[in-house]
Amino acid sequence: MGRQSFSAKRGNLWQFDPDHLVIVGLDTEDGPEHELYDKRIHLPIDESMVLNIMAIGVKQSVTIRKSGDTAQVV
Repeated sequence: MGRQSFSAKRGNLWQFDPDHLVIVGLDTEDGPEHELYDKRIHLPIDESMVLNIMAIGVKQSVTIRKSGDTAQVV
């Protein structure tokens, strides 16, 4: 049997605690030269969207890739 890539709960997809995901440029010192850098991290935060996420969570999947022991958002 193969080895699991991540120690996260798995069904048809991986389920991660959002605090364990890495957003390049926000959670790292990387800049525009990194292939996963997205300039949208500098946009103002929409407080109503933050409150909505705090209340019901995120119901949309994100794509990740493994980088060492971290899961980077693609």
